Amino acid sequence: TTEKVQLVRQVIEATNNLYYYGLQRQLWQEYYNMGMKEDVWERKITKSAAKQHRTCRSYGLPKHIVEERQKAIRQRIQHGINELQKYTIQLQNDLQQWQPSVDLNILSTAIDELVRRAQRRLRQEFDYKTRMLVFNSNDHHLITKFYNLRPDEEQNILDRANDKDVNIKINYRIGKSIDFLDITIHNEDGRLRTCLYHKPSAEPYILPYSSDHPRHISRNIPYAALLRAARICSDVNDFHAECIRIDMSLLLNEYPPSFSRKQFYHFFHCNNAMNVLTALNENGYRHLHQKSLYQPTRREKQLTVVLKDAVLSPAVLKAKIWDKTIMYPRYQFDASNCKTLSVQFYKWWNIYYKNEKASVRTVKIRLVANTNETVESYLVHKKPPKERLTRMENDGHNR
Repeated sequence: TTEKVQLVRQVIEATNNLYYYGLQRQLWQEYYNMGMKEDVWERKITKSAAKQHRTCRSYGLPKHIVEERQKAIRQRIQHGINELQKYTIQLQNDLQQWQPSVDLNILSTAIDELVRRAQRRLRQEFDYKTRMLVFNSNDHHLITKFYNLRPDEEQNILDRANDKDVNIKINYRIGKSIDFLDITIHNEDGRLRTCLYHKPSAEPYILPYSSDHPRHISRNIPYAALLRAARICSDVNDFHAECIRIDMSLLLNEYPPSFSRKQFYHFFHCNNAMNVLTALNENGYRHLHQKSLYQPTRREKQLTVVLKDAVLSPAVLKAKIWDKTIMYPRYQFDASNCKTLSVQFYKWWNIYYKNEKASVRTVKIRLVANTNETVESYLVHKKPPKERLTRMENDGHNR
């Protein structure tokens, strides 16, 4: 009958309202817990910051408003419980007169399941609102913390360096690795690891083996590259990768494999690191790295000697000692006769100038090769000397 249907509908509506009030209570309880945890109930940021980060300018409500909402929801829940109890008692009394009879427990379970299914999307919406409360709180907390940051001493130093020269631009960032000049520094759990940095556009070009240069220049190229890698790379695996890169660069520039192997062997043999060449020994490479890292270069040695007594005896006032027992004859290098020229020259020297009657028999010879001019020096027109320009101006005035 209509009365029975109306009574069941009233029970369903009361159950639905009670579940809805329960969802509201959970949402406001989460809001209250977040406020008590952070002890911040109302947070505001500037209008520009809110626009920049696409968020609300103000977040949160005062504590007394939240407590009032919770109190109102508790009252609604109590009212819903009373209303549901009233309809349930009325339904229980009427069920005894219904034909056929209906079990109250079965009917209550069916109503409860029906309401839960109907509110499935509503529960998902409330879960989404709960998560958004947490996300919004985190966003406002991070934005406020970011705009309240003050520069530390390192940032002040970098800012002063940026303002010092318009041509210098320093970008600082926080990360696990950084590239500085030709070095890449990695932070691996507090341990710094260094390796060589190569630009993505860099090509493996070195002086070709077929170029018209003395062979000692070609021999110095792999040695200097290996020494540079041993100084910079702190890990043996990075050094091994750099050795492979050096070997490939030599092959691409027409260096014979036998020449490369000989120069590699020469480098490791001179530095007592043959175990690194044969087995990539980590302890041996650590010794090689420390030795090459603190080994002064030729220029550093010269500066040390010059600056040793820079005040008492300046470099300008020091007399250059001319060693009369050594002579450095120069010749124009040519790859066609470079192998036989030195042998033939020393042979002539021993025959004609190193005998007992010669006055220069005690003089030692060091042949020095002069390299040929490059194509650039032939094709590029450089500025004329100052004397020539001055002479042209004087000639013009005389005329």
